[in-house]
Amino acid sequence: MKVGLVDDSAFMRMVLRQILSAADDIDVAWEAADGDAAITCNAETAVDLIITDMEMPRCDGLQLLTRLKSGNVATECLIISSFHAQGGEKIIEAMRIGAAGFLPKSAIGDTVNLDDFRRRLIAWVRLFGEEPLKSVPYEHAPQLATVENTGALQSNADFLVIIGSAGSLGPLEEILQVCTDLEWPLIVAVHMPADMETTLINRIFKDVPSDKRPDIHLDNVPRSGGTVTFLRGGALSKLSHTGDEIAIQYQSADSGRDIFAPNIDDFLESCLAVGFLCDVVVLSGLCRDGVAGALRHRMNGGLLMVQDTATAIAKSMPAAVAESGGAHVMATSQAMAEILARTYKRHKDARLL
Repeated sequence: MKVGLVDDSAFMRMVLRQILSAADDIDVAWEAADGDAAITCNAETAVDLIITDMEMPRCDGLQLLTRLKSGNVATECLIISSFHAQGGEKIIEAMRIGAAGFLPKSAIGDTVNLDDFRRRLIAWVRLFGEEPLKSVPYEHAPQLATVENTGALQSNADFLVIIGSAGSLGPLEEILQVCTDLEWPLIVAVHMPADMETTLINRIFKDVPSDKRPDIHLDNVPRSGGTVTFLRGGALSKLSHTGDEIAIQYQSADSGRDIFAPNIDDFLESCLAVGFLCDVVVLSGLCRDGVAGALRHRMNGGLLMVQDTATAIAKSMPAAVAESGGAHVMATSQAMAEILARTYKRHKDARLL
């Protein structure tokens, strides 16, 4: 597994190199102080993964990611930075373009958290060394769906859940700008750093008039349609049900076993544990967190829909669903938005909690 390091801090590059060089299966091929130098280094020695800071002179992490994606380069980007709400626009844009993931710099220099940072960093890098799933078409994948050729979908679920990771923001925007008043409660679970929820929500609904926006929640799931609950980033999450209250419980990701936050598989499992069935839409993502949980709901009677892998920026997450043969629908994000709007607006008498 070949890795490149990009940071204007020589100290930070040294720390990252020491961590990664301790792993026998990771080769740090080169270092660069900014994005311009990284592009040159990668042209000479292409790597599987670039680990980059966000804020750098001349060419920052977002510009580097943009150039890599526009140049159709196979190299992925993991962003390590001191994430702050005021820099949220760049983080959200990096999510849209297809950053592989995000890790906070806050643990560097803190001996209490450095071991956890080391574990997470190596786990992320090894993730990209996994054998990639083969390209579509799959033997068991459904026919590419359109509104015209998709039959009537009947849902018995309590919630509609949209999940995604790297590269999922564009499709998510396209879907949510159409599906603003569904008759089902909608939950959005996408991997992102902590404290990015407000920036993400504002980005998604920037072109939707305020009187047309759904009722937005972060810590609970209402018992009605026309609502969207976003899972908070940077935290482990699970659904709880006490009396009339359906709440999202969060805990620090530092104490969890997952390198992904929110942890989608565990969240979907928690929904089943308290008796709630979900229909799941799987969007772009380089990891497979959420796939097992989505298939569990499928086995229990939920609908499973997946973004067409040919249009996904990151293919591992939707490809794993397509390869399973369990998807009811595979569609482009535009067609998916229309299919969801039709399906979940149609059944006024459907079971709502």
